[in-house]
Amino acid sequence: MARRPVLRAALAAALAAILPACSRGASGEGSTASPDPGLVSRDHEIDNEKLIAWLKGRVDANPAAGGRERLIAIYTRRGQMRGRLDDFQACVTYATQDVDLTHSAGALESRARCEISLHRFSEAEADLAEAARHFDPAPEERLALQGDIARARGRYEDALDLYRRAQRGTNAANMARMASLDAELGDTKGAEALFDAAEALLSGHDGALEAWLLTQRAAGEIESGELTTASERLARARALDPKNVLAEQYSAQLLARNGRDGEARALYQSLIAATDNPEYMSRLALLRRKAGDDAGAAALVADAKARYQADLSAFPEALWQHYGQFLLDQGLDANEAVDVLAKNAASRPSAASFIPLASAQLAAGDIAGAKATIEKALATPVKTARLFWTAARVMEAAGETERATELRARALALNPRVADLL
Repeated sequence: MARRPVLRAALAAALAAILPACSRGASGEGSTASPDPGLVSRDHEIDNEKLIAWLKGRVDANPAAGGRERLIAIYTRRGQMRGRLDDFQACVTYATQDVDLTHSAGALESRARCEISLHRFSEAEADLAEAARHFDPAPEERLALQGDIARARGRYEDALDLYRRAQRGTNAANMARMASLDAELGDTKGAEALFDAAEALLSGHDGALEAWLLTQRAAGEIESGELTTASERLARARALDPKNVLAEQYSAQLLARNGRDGEARALYQSLIAATDNPEYMSRLALLRRKAGDDAGAAALVADAKARYQADLSAFPEALWQHYGQFLLDQGLDANEAVDVLAKNAASRPSAASFIPLASAQLAAGDIAGAKATIEKALATPVKTARLFWTAARVMEAAGETERATELRARALALNPRVADLL
C-alpha cells in the first residue's frame, strides 16, 4: 500500500506555540512558525489537489514561470493546517528555487519559515540573517520568525522582545505567538486577552486560520484542565474546518479523558485511515489495551514504530520528540527514548524539551540525570502544570520529599487534573 504523506506527529507544546501544532499539544511540541493569514487568500486552495498539481507542473517545467510564490504559500499553509511534513519539505525546495532566482528577503523568509517547521533552526537562522541584509518592506515577518527560533532554543525574553517588535498594526498570527508564550510563562490573563483579540480579527474572515487558532487555544486549555471550554472551541474549529486533523485529534483525547473510550477509538481509527499517522496509532493502542485487546494494541504499536523509524531518516529533528514520547507512552526501550530526546533537547534547549527527557531518564533509572535535566527546566521562566508535576516526580525519586510536595502543589494549583496529562 502506498504511503500517505508524512504527517507531523501532531502542535503543539513547545512551542505550544504557536502553539505549535503537534499532537503533544501544549506540552511543548509543535510547529514553531505560526500561519500567516496573508499567505493564501482562499482557504480551499490547500485542499485543491488539481490546482496544486497544475502549479507544480508549471513551475517544474519552467522555474521562472509565474505561480511559484503561490505554490510555496500553499505548501506552507497546508503543512501548517494539515500537519504534513512533506509539504514543508516541498516548501523548502521551491523556496530554494525562489532564493536562487530572486535573492530576495521574502524568499529567504519563506524558506526559513518551513525550515523552522521542520525544526532545522540553524538553517533558518542563517536564512534570516541573510534576509536582514536585503531590502525588506515588511521586516516584521523576519522578527517574528527569529522569535520562534529564540523560543525553541529557550531564550524566552529574547522571543518576547522579538514578538513585540514584530507586532506592528493588527497581526493575528503574531498575537497568537505572544499569547502562547505568555501562557507558558504563567501570564494567563495576558494570554487570554491576546487570544481574544486575535480571534476577533479572524472571525468571519479566514475560516481555516480561525479554526487553527481555536485549536491552539483548546490545546492550552487541555493543559490547564479547562476541558469544557476546550471541547467547545474544538467543536467550533471542526465546524469551520472539517479537515483540521489536530482539532479531531484533541477531540479524541478529550473523549478518552471523559471516559467515552468507544467514541475516542472510532475517531482515532478515522484519523489513522486519513493520515497514516503513527501518533494516532499509539493513542489507539493505549485505548485497545485498556479494553483488553492486547493483540490489537501490539499490532498497532509495531506498525507505529516502523513508521516512526522510516520517517526519522527524512525528518529527524522534527520527529525526535514525538518518537521519544511514543517509546515512553508504550513502555518500550527507555534508553532509546533518552537517546532521541537528548538529541531533541540539544537542538531545542527549552523547558518543553527538558520535560520529556527528564521523564525518559527517570524511566531508564537515571535519577541523577533526570534531576539535572529538570533543574534546567525549573531554571527557566516557564510555569506550567506539566513542568511542576514532572519535577515533583523526579524530586520524589531523588529523595527530596519536601521539595516534591511543594512542586506537586504548584502543579495542582495550575491544573487539578494534571496527572491525566502524563
